[in-house]
Amino acid sequence: MKEMTIQILRFVLGVFLGLAVISLIAESVEFELITLVNGGATSDMDVYFGIRNRLWFLILKFIYNGFAAFVGGWLAKTLASRWKVACVITLAVIQTVSFIWGMTLSEFAGTTPAWAWILLAIEMPILILLGGRLRARPLL
Repeated sequence: MKEMTIQILRFVLGVFLGLAVISLIAESVEFELITLVNGGATSDMDVYFGIRNRLWFLILKFIYNGFAAFVGGWLAKTLASRWKVACVITLAVIQTVSFIWGMTLSEFAGTTPAWAWILLAIEMPILILLGGRLRARPLL
């Protein structure tokens, strides 16, 4: 019974820490890049999204979000002691659902072009799964 409890906790920890790492990397990089481009931090959402929605910035967004997704998938599979594939798939599903919610129902729904939301919703789960897949291989 104790072993099963530990396995369940590691599964849940893998999913939640995977989500946390994805958010931490993506949001931190985005905030720092916008601060750099703007010449300082801004709390003006029009300025923030005005910078973030430039085409070159959205291309960067696909890169750093993709990296974050890859690391999140790798971490989720690393932390799960059992049900590793299910852990990574759960992370990918939760991330995808959050993007669908973000582009349709959240307060930020209209702040990003629809095509960018759609590409992120496709890219993120693929790179989460890839990060988990590569975690299955020996490092050396």
